[in-house]
Amino acid sequence: MRIKDRVYTLETFQFFLSNNLDTSNVNIVLHEGNVDFGKSETDREPCNIYYVTKELNERILELQIENCDSTATIMNAEFLK
Repeated sequence: MRIKDRVYTLETFQFFLSNNLDTSNVNIVLHEGNVDFGKSETDREPCNIYYVTKELNERILELQIENCDSTATIMNAEFLK
């Protein structure tokens, strides 16, 4: 996921804009975050779904990522309570 081409859904893009986040935050989450394997779908075909969390600015950001052969799509982003 870290080196694949990344695609962002419109909802995710809007979330990033409204929360003053950018793609560097995605890099931080992917490199330093924790994968929630209990929530992730690692046997899904054709693409796995991963939930990755990382604390940013005293808030926990969770990304839902669809991991396919050549792309990683950021499907959703939200701050957890």
